[in-house]
Amino acid sequence: MSRRFLIAPDKFKGSLSAAQAAAAIADGIRRALPDAELDLCPIADGGEGFMEAMAAALGGRWVVCPAVDALGRPIESRDLLAETAAGRVAVLEMAETSGLWRLGEDERDPRATGTRGTGMQIAHAASGPPLAGIVLGLGGSALASPSAAAAAASASARALATSSAAPLLAAAAAVAALG
Repeated sequence: MSRRFLIAPDKFKGSLSAAQAAAAIADGIRRALPDAELDLCPIADGGEGFMEAMAAALGGRWVVCPAVDALGRPIESRDLLAETAAGRVAVLEMAETSGLWRLGEDERDPRATGTRGTGMQIAHAASGPPLAGIVLGLGGSALASPSAAAAAASASARALATSSAAPLLAAAAAVAALG
């Protein structure tokens, strides 16, 4: 009887993505137990790597959009658009635009950071064809307080109560106003 393993790692920050970690673990198990049944399920906590984990689960395509980082500097951001049973869904990650990883050690002042770029990311996703929903990962941000992240999530959730783009754009403005 073969053994079955669920391999569900998060990223190994600074060295491996969740998908790379899952593949490395699977390789090790395959060497020791060649007949093992392996289910790879890379996961993420909502921070860096969240969109990649969702891409592994949902498929979809990457879309590039202009935004600003947590200090307001222009950047090129991206999000994931996936077709699901519910319809077209945008997967966003606050860390992609407002992430701590984008800042140098000497720039990490939570009193000076904001979420305007995340608002821009939401607005960009909402400006295309109608969405069935937006999934927003909130980890890994350079925000001053958890309440700012909660407010961003709340604004997005309220916006998704309708399929019209106007509330989504209002949510984007609310997130941008946090920063």
